[in-house]
Amino acid sequence: MAYEIGTATDYKDLIAKLKTFVTTNAALVAAGQQWTVMRHTAPASGDHELILRGPGLAGVDQIYVGIKTEDAPAISGYNWKLQGFTAFANVTFDAQPGAMGGTNQPRLLLVNSPMNYWFVASGRRIIVVARAGTTYQIAYLGLIMPYGPPKNLPYPLFIGGCCYDALVWTDSSAAHSPFYYPRHPSSGKPTVSQGYFLGTQWYPVLFKASSTVYTDLCILPYATRPAAYLSCSLTQMRPNRDGTYPLLPMLLCSQGSSRNIYGEFEGLFALPGFGLVGEDTVTSDGVPHTVFNGGSLAAPDNFVAIRME
Repeated sequence: MAYEIGTATDYKDLIAKLKTFVTTNAALVAAGQQWTVMRHTAPASGDHELILRGPGLAGVDQIYVGIKTEDAPAISGYNWKLQGFTAFANVTFDAQPGAMGGTNQPRLLLVNSPMNYWFVASGRRIIVVARAGTTYQIAYLGLIMPYGPPKNLPYPLFIGGCCYDALVWTDSSAAHSPFYYPRHPSSGKPTVSQGYFLGTQWYPVLFKASSTVYTDLCILPYATRPAAYLSCSLTQMRPNRDGTYPLLPMLLCSQGSSRNIYGEFEGLFALPGFGLVGEDTVTSDGVPHTVFNGGSLAAPDNFVAIRME
Protein backbone atom coordinates (compact mmCIF):
# COMPACT_ATOMS: atom_id res chain seq x y z
CA MET A 1 0.00 0.00 0.00
CA ALA A 2 2.80 2.44 0.89
CA TYR A 3 6.53 2.37 1.38
CA GLU A 4 9.44 4.60 2.35
CA ILE A 5 13.19 4.21 2.07
CA GLY A 6 15.50 6.36 4.15
CA THR A 7 18.18 6.61 6.81
CA ALA A 8 17.74 6.82 10.57
CA THR A 9 20.39 8.29 12.85
CA ASP A 10 20.09 5.38 15.33
CA TYR A 11 17.74 2.72 16.68
CA LYS A 12 15.64 5.27 18.60
CA ASP A 13 15.31 7.60 15.64
CA LEU A 14 14.11 4.59 13.66
CA ILE A 15 11.04 4.40 15.93
CA ALA A 16 10.33 8.10 15.40
CA LYS A 17 10.58 7.74 11.64
CA LEU A 18 8.31 4.70 11.63
CA LYS A 19 5.73 6.59 13.69
CA THR A 20 5.75 9.47 11.21
CA PHE A 21 5.49 7.13 8.23
CA VAL A 22 2.54 5.03 9.38
CA THR A 23 0.57 8.00 10.69
CA THR A 24 1.14 10.60 7.95
CA ASN A 25 2.12 8.85 4.69
CA ALA A 26 -0.02 10.34 1.93
CA ALA A 27 -1.02 7.01 0.38
CA LEU A 28 -2.07 5.57 3.73
CA VAL A 29 -4.04 8.69 4.64
CA ALA A 30 -5.78 8.80 1.24
CA ALA A 31 -6.90 5.18 1.69
CA GLY A 32 -7.96 5.71 5.31
CA GLN A 33 -5.30 3.21 6.40
CA GLN A 34 -3.06 5.40 8.54
CA TRP A 35 -2.26 4.03 11.99
CA THR A 36 -3.12 5.68 15.31
CA VAL A 37 -0.56 6.28 18.05
CA MET A 38 -1.84 4.89 21.35
CA ARG A 39 1.34 5.73 23.23
CA HIS A 40 4.74 7.12 22.29
CA THR A 41 7.37 7.84 24.91
CA ALA A 42 10.77 9.23 23.91
CA PRO A 43 12.70 10.37 27.01
CA ALA A 44 16.12 11.98 26.67
CA SER A 45 17.55 8.91 28.41
CA GLY A 46 16.00 5.49 28.82
CA ASP A 47 13.91 3.29 26.56
CA HIS A 48 11.59 4.61 23.88
CA GLU A 49 8.21 2.97 23.34
CA LEU A 50 5.61 3.03 20.56
CA ILE A 51 2.19 1.36 20.61
CA LEU A 52 0.11 1.61 17.43
CA ARG A 53 -3.42 0.71 16.37
CA GLY A 54 -4.09 -0.23 12.75
CA PRO A 55 -7.52 0.28 11.11
CA GLY A 56 -7.39 -2.60 8.63
CA LEU A 57 -8.20 -2.06 4.96
CA ALA A 58 -11.77 -0.84 5.50
CA GLY A 59 -11.18 1.16 8.66
CA VAL A 60 -13.15 -1.16 10.93
CA ASP A 61 -10.38 -3.25 12.52
CA GLN A 62 -8.34 -2.57 15.64
CA ILE A 63 -4.86 -4.09 15.27
CA TYR A 64 -2.47 -3.45 18.15
CA VAL A 65 1.30 -3.74 17.85
CA GLY A 66 4.17 -2.36 19.88
CA ILE A 67 7.90 -1.61 19.79
CA LYS A 68 10.19 -0.87 22.71
CA THR A 69 13.90 -0.11 22.61
CA GLU A 70 16.23 -2.25 24.65
CA ASP A 71 19.82 -1.47 25.58
CA ALA A 72 22.39 -4.14 26.33
CA PRO A 73 25.40 -1.87 26.98
CA ALA A 74 27.63 -4.68 28.21
CA ILE A 75 27.69 -6.10 24.68
CA SER A 76 26.95 -2.85 22.79
CA GLY A 77 23.48 -4.10 21.91
CA TYR A 78 20.83 -1.59 20.83
CA ASN A 79 17.67 -3.41 19.95
CA TRP A 80 13.93 -3.32 19.39
CA LYS A 81 11.63 -5.63 21.32
CA LEU A 82 8.42 -6.41 19.41
CA GLN A 83 4.95 -7.10 20.81
CA GLY A 84 1.36 -7.63 19.80
CA PHE A 85 -1.79 -6.94 21.81
CA THR A 86 -5.54 -7.45 21.75
CA ALA A 87 -6.37 -3.98 23.12
CA PHE A 88 -4.74 -0.97 24.74
CA ALA A 89 -4.76 -0.06 28.42
CA ASN A 90 -2.96 2.42 30.65
CA VAL A 91 -0.47 -0.19 31.86
CA THR A 92 3.17 -1.00 31.08
CA PHE A 93 4.33 -2.27 27.69
CA ASP A 94 4.51 -6.00 28.48
CA ALA A 95 1.34 -5.87 30.61
CA GLN A 96 -0.88 -4.71 27.72
CA PRO A 97 -3.94 -6.91 27.07
CA GLY A 98 -3.00 -10.05 25.16
CA ALA A 99 0.75 -9.36 25.23
CA MET A 100 3.27 -12.17 24.84
CA GLY A 101 4.54 -13.30 28.21
CA GLY A 102 8.06 -14.13 29.30
CA THR A 103 11.21 -12.34 28.25
CA ASN A 104 11.94 -13.90 24.84
CA GLN A 105 9.78 -11.78 22.58
CA PRO A 106 10.91 -11.25 18.96
CA ARG A 107 13.60 -8.62 18.52
CA LEU A 108 15.53 -6.66 15.94
CA LEU A 109 19.25 -6.31 16.62
CA LEU A 110 20.06 -2.73 15.65
CA VAL A 111 22.81 -0.14 16.11
CA ASN A 112 23.30 3.18 17.85
CA SER A 113 24.49 4.80 14.62
CA PRO A 114 23.06 5.63 11.17
CA MET A 115 21.34 2.81 9.29
CA ASN A 116 19.29 2.53 6.14
CA TYR A 117 15.68 1.41 6.47
CA TRP A 118 12.76 0.21 4.36
CA PHE A 119 9.19 0.65 5.65
CA VAL A 120 6.17 -0.96 3.97
CA ALA A 121 2.68 -0.66 5.41
CA SER A 122 -1.02 -1.10 4.85
CA GLY A 123 -3.82 -0.72 7.36
CA ARG A 124 -3.35 -4.40 8.28
CA ARG A 125 0.39 -4.78 8.81
CA ILE A 126 3.77 -3.07 9.01
CA ILE A 127 7.02 -4.44 7.58
CA VAL A 128 10.33 -2.99 8.77
CA VAL A 129 13.77 -3.72 7.36
CA ALA A 130 16.85 -2.02 8.80
CA ARG A 131 20.44 -2.54 7.77
CA ALA A 132 22.45 -3.00 10.96
CA GLY A 133 26.10 -3.42 10.12
CA THR A 134 26.22 -6.15 7.47
CA THR A 135 22.86 -7.68 8.45
CA TYR A 136 19.26 -7.00 7.47
CA GLN A 137 16.86 -6.94 10.40
CA ILE A 138 13.32 -7.79 9.26
CA ALA A 139 10.09 -7.38 11.24
CA TYR A 140 6.45 -8.19 10.48
CA LEU A 141 3.84 -6.61 12.77
CA GLY A 142 0.16 -7.13 12.06
CA LEU A 143 -2.32 -9.47 10.45
CA ILE A 144 -1.65 -12.21 7.96
CA MET A 145 -4.14 -12.85 5.13
CA PRO A 146 -6.18 -15.78 6.49
CA TYR A 147 -7.39 -18.73 4.44
CA GLY A 148 -10.94 -19.07 5.70
CA PRO A 149 -13.87 -17.05 7.03
CA PRO A 150 -13.30 -14.36 9.68
CA LYS A 151 -15.22 -16.35 12.29
CA ASN A 152 -12.46 -18.98 12.21
CA LEU A 153 -9.58 -16.52 12.51
CA PRO A 154 -11.03 -13.19 13.65
CA TYR A 155 -7.65 -11.72 14.68
CA PRO A 156 -4.78 -13.46 12.82
CA LEU A 157 -2.02 -11.40 14.42
CA PHE A 158 1.62 -12.24 13.75
CA ILE A 159 4.70 -10.67 15.33
CA GLY A 160 8.08 -11.61 13.91
CA GLY A 161 11.67 -10.39 14.17
CA CYS A 162 15.23 -11.67 13.75
CA CYS A 163 16.13 -12.83 17.25
CA TYR A 164 14.53 -13.81 20.55
CA ASP A 165 17.17 -12.57 22.97
CA ALA A 166 19.02 -9.36 23.83
CA LEU A 167 22.06 -9.97 21.63
CA VAL A 168 24.04 -7.83 19.19
CA TRP A 169 23.86 -7.70 15.39
CA THR A 170 27.30 -9.36 15.05
CA ASP A 171 26.00 -12.50 16.77
CA SER A 172 26.20 -15.54 14.49
CA SER A 173 24.38 -18.07 16.68
CA ALA A 174 21.20 -19.88 15.71
CA ALA A 175 19.22 -17.37 17.78
CA HIS A 176 20.00 -14.62 15.25
CA SER A 177 17.77 -15.77 12.40
CA PRO A 178 14.60 -14.39 10.81
CA PHE A 179 11.08 -15.37 11.85
CA TYR A 180 10.47 -17.19 8.57
CA TYR A 181 13.57 -19.37 9.14
CA PRO A 182 13.69 -19.55 12.96
CA ARG A 183 16.61 -21.57 14.28
CA HIS A 184 17.42 -22.53 17.84
CA PRO A 185 20.63 -23.88 19.39
CA SER A 186 18.86 -26.51 21.48
CA SER A 187 18.79 -30.12 20.30
CA GLY A 188 15.39 -30.58 21.93
CA LYS A 189 12.13 -28.83 21.23
CA PRO A 190 12.59 -25.03 21.38
CA THR A 191 10.49 -23.09 23.85
CA VAL A 192 11.06 -19.68 22.23
CA SER A 193 10.99 -18.35 18.68
CA GLN A 194 11.71 -15.34 16.49
CA GLY A 195 8.04 -15.29 15.44
CA TYR A 196 4.67 -15.82 17.15
CA PHE A 197 1.08 -16.16 15.92
CA LEU A 198 -1.91 -15.28 18.11
CA GLY A 199 -4.60 -17.94 18.01
CA THR A 200 -6.26 -18.94 21.25
CA GLN A 201 -2.81 -18.11 22.69
CA TRP A 202 0.60 -17.10 21.33
CA TYR A 203 2.08 -19.96 19.30
CA PRO A 204 5.78 -20.04 18.28
CA VAL A 205 7.00 -20.67 14.75
CA LEU A 206 9.48 -23.55 14.82
CA PHE A 207 11.80 -24.67 12.05
CA LYS A 208 12.44 -28.38 12.10
CA ALA A 209 14.37 -30.24 9.43
CA SER A 210 14.23 -33.74 10.90
CA SER A 211 11.62 -36.43 11.29
CA THR A 212 10.55 -35.17 14.72
CA VAL A 213 6.96 -33.90 14.63
CA TYR A 214 6.11 -30.77 16.59
CA THR A 215 2.50 -29.67 16.88
CA ASP A 216 3.47 -26.03 16.40
CA LEU A 217 3.76 -23.67 13.43
CA CYS A 218 6.11 -23.44 10.48
CA ILE A 219 6.35 -21.21 7.43
CA LEU A 220 6.40 -22.79 3.99
CA PRO A 221 8.37 -23.07 1.78
CA TYR A 222 11.21 -22.42 4.26
CA ALA A 223 10.45 -25.33 6.58
CA THR A 224 12.20 -28.28 4.97
CA ARG A 225 10.06 -31.07 6.41
CA PRO A 226 6.87 -29.78 8.06
CA ALA A 227 5.25 -32.68 9.89
CA ALA A 228 8.01 -34.92 8.48
CA TYR A 229 5.97 -35.55 5.33
CA LEU A 230 6.78 -32.85 2.82
CA SER A 231 10.13 -31.78 1.39
CA CYS A 232 9.99 -28.38 -0.29
CA SER A 233 13.39 -26.83 0.34
CA LEU A 234 14.26 -23.69 -1.58
CA THR A 235 17.76 -25.11 -1.97
CA GLN A 236 16.30 -27.33 -4.69
CA MET A 237 15.02 -24.38 -6.74
CA ARG A 238 16.67 -22.05 -9.24
CA PRO A 239 15.63 -18.91 -11.15
CA ASN A 240 13.26 -19.33 -14.08
CA ARG A 241 14.75 -20.14 -17.47
CA ASP A 242 14.15 -16.57 -18.65
CA GLY A 243 16.20 -15.20 -15.72
CA THR A 244 13.24 -14.05 -13.64
CA TYR A 245 12.60 -15.37 -10.15
CA PRO A 246 9.57 -17.31 -8.93
CA LEU A 247 7.89 -15.54 -6.02
CA LEU A 248 6.10 -17.99 -3.75
CA PRO A 249 3.55 -17.11 -1.07
CA MET A 250 4.82 -17.51 2.47
CA LEU A 251 2.30 -19.82 4.15
CA LEU A 252 1.77 -20.06 7.90
CA CYS A 253 1.05 -23.72 8.63
CA SER A 254 0.51 -25.96 11.61
CA GLN A 255 2.68 -29.02 12.00
CA GLY A 256 1.65 -32.33 13.49
CA SER A 257 -1.47 -34.31 12.62
CA SER A 258 -3.66 -31.27 11.78
CA ARG A 259 -1.38 -29.78 9.10
CA ASN A 260 -3.59 -26.71 8.64
CA ILE A 261 -2.69 -23.71 6.47
CA TYR A 262 -3.77 -20.57 8.31
CA GLY A 263 -2.93 -18.03 5.65
CA GLU A 264 -0.15 -16.08 3.97
CA PHE A 265 1.94 -13.03 4.77
CA GLU A 266 0.85 -9.84 3.05
CA GLY A 267 3.51 -8.46 0.69
CA LEU A 268 6.20 -11.03 1.59
CA PHE A 269 7.34 -13.77 -0.76
CA ALA A 270 9.82 -16.61 -0.71
CA LEU A 271 12.25 -17.10 -3.56
CA PRO A 272 15.46 -18.99 -4.32
CA GLY A 273 18.38 -16.71 -3.51
CA PHE A 274 20.85 -18.04 -6.08
CA GLY A 275 22.64 -15.09 -7.70
CA LEU A 276 21.02 -12.56 -5.35
CA VAL A 277 22.34 -10.28 -2.62
CA GLY A 278 20.52 -8.06 -0.17
CA GLU A 279 18.83 -4.99 -1.70
CA ASP A 280 18.60 -6.54 -5.18
CA THR A 281 15.33 -5.91 -7.00
CA VAL A 282 13.21 -8.53 -8.76
CA THR A 283 10.03 -7.71 -10.67
CA SER A 284 6.76 -9.63 -10.78
CA ASP A 285 3.70 -8.46 -12.75
CA GLY A 286 5.42 -5.11 -13.24
CA VAL A 287 5.81 -4.52 -9.48
CA PRO A 288 9.32 -4.22 -7.97
CA HIS A 289 10.21 -6.39 -4.99
CA THR A 290 13.30 -5.73 -2.89
CA VAL A 291 15.22 -8.80 -1.76
CA PHE A 292 16.75 -9.28 1.69
CA ASN A 293 18.38 -12.04 3.72
CA GLY A 294 17.41 -11.92 7.37
CA GLY A 295 19.60 -11.88 10.46
CA SER A 296 22.92 -13.68 10.28
CA LEU A 297 21.79 -16.00 7.46
CA ALA A 298 22.82 -15.63 3.83
CA ALA A 299 22.31 -19.05 2.20
CA PRO A 300 20.17 -19.28 -0.97
CA ASP A 301 17.16 -20.48 1.05
CA ASN A 302 17.28 -17.55 3.50
CA PHE A 303 15.99 -14.78 1.23
CA VAL A 304 12.66 -12.98 1.16
CA ALA A 305 11.19 -10.54 -1.37
CA ILE A 306 9.09 -7.55 -0.20
CA ARG A 307 6.59 -5.95 -2.55
CA MET A 308 7.38 -2.25 -2.75
CA GLU A 309 3.99 -0.65 -3.20
